[in-house]
Amino acid sequence: MGWLLSNRDAERTEQVVRRVERLTLPDLIRRRRPAVGGDGTLRRARVKTTPVAVVTVVCNLTDADGEEVTVTCDICNGTALNAASPRLAEGDYIAVYQESGTWRCATTFQATEECVCTPPE
Repeated sequence: MGWLLSNRDAERTEQVVRRVERLTLPDLIRRRRPAVGGDGTLRRARVKTTPVAVVTVVCNLTDADGEEVTVTCDICNGTALNAASPRLAEGDYIAVYQESGTWRCATTFQATEECVCTPPE
């Protein structure tokens, strides 16, 4: 399933991407992430299986060969993708890049805590 953007939205998206590519964030995140993958581009990958209580997820790259890769994800204050936001499920698409032979997700996830809330009486 793909997204269709209006010309205006596509232009704004390109502007944001150009701004992000110019940023260097080592002071903010302690570890400098490359703006693009080892081959010079961010890659699109499709989640093969819904992740469980780990920091990795199995995906297929969406280029011609559809190579299966294990993608490591950064999770702020957590270690389990099934308890992090945004939630990932089988069939979702994510942006990935390769760093020192390891496939990494371009999205940083945030740990969440599920709770059962009782309505007020």
